[in-house]
Amino acid sequence: MKLLLTAALLAWGLTAMASELVENNPVTVSATSEQLLQRTYVPSQEKPQGEVRLIQREETTVVQTLLYSKVLKRVVGAICKKEQQHWPQQRQGHEGAMRYVASLRQALDEIGQRFKARTDRDDRRQKLLIEFSLSDRIALVAFFEPTIEEAEGKVRVLDKRPIAIWEASRAYVAGNMLEIIQDAFALNETQAAAMLLNPNPRDLADK
Repeated sequence: MKLLLTAALLAWGLTAMASELVENNPVTVSATSEQLLQRTYVPSQEKPQGEVRLIQREETTVVQTLLYSKVLKRVVGAICKKEQQHWPQQRQGHEGAMRYVASLRQALDEIGQRFKARTDRDDRRQKLLIEFSLSDRIALVAFFEPTIEEAEGKVRVLDKRPIAIWEASRAYVAGNMLEIIQDAFALNETQAAAMLLNPNPRDLADK
C-alpha cells in the first residue's frame, strides 16, 4: 500500500520555483507567495513544541515542520529516532533518511551555537524550520533558522536563514512527506495521501 501511495504522490503534475532557496541569504516569507492549507501542533496543542504545516507555494507542495522549543535537542532526538524507524536499510530512500538525520543534527548544533552567542535571551526557545518540497522538477530537503512573530496565538514565519538545502530522491521526499503528515495529523496512510494529493484548506482562524 505504501508503495502505491508514494507512486501517486510522485505523479503530481506541478512546476517549481526553487529560486527562493538561496543559501547564505535570509529568505523573506511573503504571505502572497504561499498558502497555508493545514496546520497542527506537535506533539499537542496543550504542550506545543512546534507545528507541522502543509503549504502550497506557487505550484510546489511543501510539508513544513516549524519547531520552537526550550528543549529543541530533545525534540530533534525524537525526530531522528522516528526517522530511523521509518526508513530501515532495506527501504528505498534509506540513504536520504540517513543524510536527513545527519543534517538535522548539524542544524541543531549551528542553532545552538548561535543561541549561546545571543545577547537578547528573553525568548529561551530555539527555533528550527524543516521543509520537504516536491514538484515535477524538484525534490528538496531544507533546513532554516526562522524568525517568527506571534500574535493572537498564531505563529508566523517572517524570514528564514538557510542552513542546508539539498536535493534528494523523489521516493524519499514523497515518502517522508507522507510519513510526517500521517504522524502529525494522526491519519492512516490513505487519509494522509488524500490530504497531500487533494488538500482542502481548513478554516485556520482559531487553529
